[in-house]
Amino acid sequence: LKTSFSKSLLDIASIKKDFLDENDKHLKYCREVSKKYNLQKKRSLCKNCESSLNKDNDFINHGTKYKICNICGHVNGEREDAIEFTKWLYKDDGGSNYSTHYLESYRERVTNIYLPKVKYLRDSLDKLCNLKDFSILDIGCGGGHFVYSSNMIGIKARGVDISDQLIKLASEFWKLSKKFNAKPPFSCISSEDEIINEIINSKAEVISLIGVLEHLMSPNDALRAFAKSNSQYLFFAVPLFSLATFIENTNKNTFPRHLSGGHTHLYTHESIDHFCKKFGFKKVSQWHFGMDAMDLRRALIIETTKNGTSETARKLLEEKIFSPIIMNEIQEVLDKNLGGSDVHMLIKK
Repeated sequence: LKTSFSKSLLDIASIKKDFLDENDKHLKYCREVSKKYNLQKKRSLCKNCESSLNKDNDFINHGTKYKICNICGHVNGEREDAIEFTKWLYKDDGGSNYSTHYLESYRERVTNIYLPKVKYLRDSLDKLCNLKDFSILDIGCGGGHFVYSSNMIGIKARGVDISDQLIKLASEFWKLSKKFNAKPPFSCISSEDEIINEIINSKAEVISLIGVLEHLMSPNDALRAFAKSNSQYLFFAVPLFSLATFIENTNKNTFPRHLSGGHTHLYTHESIDHFCKKFGFKKVSQWHFGMDAMDLRRALIIETTKNGTSETARKLLEEKIFSPIIMNEIQEVLDKNLGGSDVHMLIKK
């Protein structure tokens, strides 16, 4: 298993700046989603290993209660992700509830976020698996950034998503860029059952689930579908139980990027190991990089400002005491100790 660490947060600072600038708007929406989520039926089984969960909660984050599975270590939201809830969150109005922040900075996202992911996948398959020619099916493709990035460097990829609006965005940018002669390789699907069918029937060598497993009502169904498919490799990214969780838990006025809205459960190294063992998957490579330090810096700025800190003091905090460079260095320490908020991983059957 080849393990890599960190990626400069400075590359994405401007893209994620709206989390700071529009904190109150994001926080308000988060509270609306949490309120609706808390009306759902209580969860009894772990979303990852399907074992019975404890009756007691382990922590509360922005009004939502969470339980840590004693068997696999997975962090579960207290409530089920009912069909009505997920439909409202991702599908209603073409997905407009969820898609707004994807509509800006498309090229910047491609260059600074998605091209590095594609190149990491390409290099891992080349150097560790001796696979140079492959295609990708990107499940939950969103605005199509990963598919677009893949095709940019000659990797054939297509994407599917449940949001009409995001598929429209992906297709429009594909056409406007005029980089490709082929028609936009994006399709809209209507349900999680269709996701499973897409995976099982895929002819691509690689299935990608980037920031998707944590959104699914039944992630095990997707993993089981991959095991049954002809695809040999799965490239996924998931949020981890990390420092970011506790930053959010202690800063009530700051929008919780990591654990809120549609993100109502978190993986751990143990829960990933559990599903790999369960389905007979072998880890090929993993890339640990998170945004915990960016979350901490953002929370300090927001909370101190709301507590009456002057603009002069805030500027000192932003530019000297906790500058972007210091933020970056702190994240590197977390990542190298497997304490960051996210992991990208390539596994094979």
